[in-house]
Amino acid sequence: MTDVIPVDVAIIGGGPAGCAVAISLAQSGRRVALLERTNYRTARVGETLPPAIQPLLRDLGVWEQFLADEHSAAPGLVVQWDYGQAYETDHIFNPYGCGWNLNRLKFDRTLYKAASALEGVFAFSEVSRLVCKRSSNRSNCAWLLTFTGNSKEFHTNSGRSPGRHLSLSARFVVGATGRVAPPSLPHSLKRVSVDNMVGVVGRLPPRTSPPPLECAEADDTRIWIESVRDGWWYSVPLPDGSLVAVYLTDADLVRAQGGARTAWQSSLAQAPRLKSRLNGIEVTGEVNMLPNNLRVVAADSYCRRRLASQDYLLVGDAACAWDPLSGQGVFRALTEGRMAARAIDGYMLRGDCGALKEYEGHLLKNFDTYLQERYEMYCRETRFPASPFWRRRRKAPAPIPV
Repeated sequence: MTDVIPVDVAIIGGGPAGCAVAISLAQSGRRVALLERTNYRTARVGETLPPAIQPLLRDLGVWEQFLADEHSAAPGLVVQWDYGQAYETDHIFNPYGCGWNLNRLKFDRTLYKAASALEGVFAFSEVSRLVCKRSSNRSNCAWLLTFTGNSKEFHTNSGRSPGRHLSLSARFVVGATGRVAPPSLPHSLKRVSVDNMVGVVGRLPPRTSPPPLECAEADDTRIWIESVRDGWWYSVPLPDGSLVAVYLTDADLVRAQGGARTAWQSSLAQAPRLKSRLNGIEVTGEVNMLPNNLRVVAADSYCRRRLASQDYLLVGDAACAWDPLSGQGVFRALTEGRMAARAIDGYMLRGDCGALKEYEGHLLKNFDTYLQERYEMYCRETRFPASPFWRRRRKAPAPIPV
């Protein structure tokens, strides 16, 4: 017979948002289940964190381990947009020091380990066959979850239970599944999309020889953003000397250009600063300046119609996803995770939905502000009036229907 584990909150998704919720609820004395579908071994797209991440990571209890993980420093940002000079942001005077270029896989694994080590947290990885449905016995629990998963920490009456079938009863469920819709998502929570942007991600191997003396850009460790005719480029060096170069454009434009490989290469020819950064890097593939492997990842902006109810809440990209140009993905996930935990704890203490409504209102207000800032930023690029990519983004944003 399968044991049923009673918890206050079940969190579906063990990325930054889900882990932040789990850690924060455990710090408040809540009993939490954290469910992650992967084993934290497959590659994840990295990201840059601003200097202001330091107090947040301290609050989550992972700052010392974060430093030990040796993420590379991000001293600033260079933006080449429109006809003007490159805009540069330097972190040298920031009270928290530099930003950080993440090894995202290591970062997510650190958060998961920190959460699973806390009292009251039952953490499961490699979760599959998850079924999440409302309970008929609403007086004791609102949700029943069944799944198969692994956990080194959890023991049942029959001993350690890696890979066995498990059941949870939960008063509250958090959807923290990123851009993938959480299971049993109510129809009212379907998302409203703003665009159809994707990122074509290439990773170029380290140099085999030093760059030319006149090529200072090749050793610049800052993040570079550069606009081109049908989108823009994001590039950042990694600690091992390789370079991640991501071409951001719309999905239909990738198809119109003949696919990811052709779009990546043809757009690279329009990015002089990025090409100078590649000087001295040995690249491989059938075509010059093309890495062996390219990945296409979703990068569209959207917001769910409703973000919280009396027993269900969405957080991070499961709630709203922002343009990568904002540079707020992981930072926002951690911040909103802490906020979501406070709202859930407030709801459980007082039995009213005021804290949940306040959380939802805050996220929706932030998303409306983001849409306006996104519109203003894209309007600054005026070189490509006929480009569908830029023309679509020069339309004033409409309020998200909720």
